[in-house]
Amino acid sequence: MPAVIRFLGYNPSPPASTPGERVAYERVARGWSRKRLAAMAGVDEATVRRIEQNTPRLAHRATLAVVSALGIKS
Repeated sequence: MPAVIRFLGYNPSPPASTPGERVAYERVARGWSRKRLAAMAGVDEATVRRIEQNTPRLAHRATLAVVSALGIKS
């Protein structure tokens, strides 16, 4: 996806409408796997998946770690 974004000059993906979609949007735009993001955030890969799926009752600390690793606001 990063190569497509560079070629087009913009991200053709539809804008995110939920916090989980925003995390997935940013992760894919960077070309990162869930595994890479999880390692950077210090959480497991399943936690990243649950965040992207907007699973209720996730640990706030884990969500903040993932958002911080991406450098986005929650």
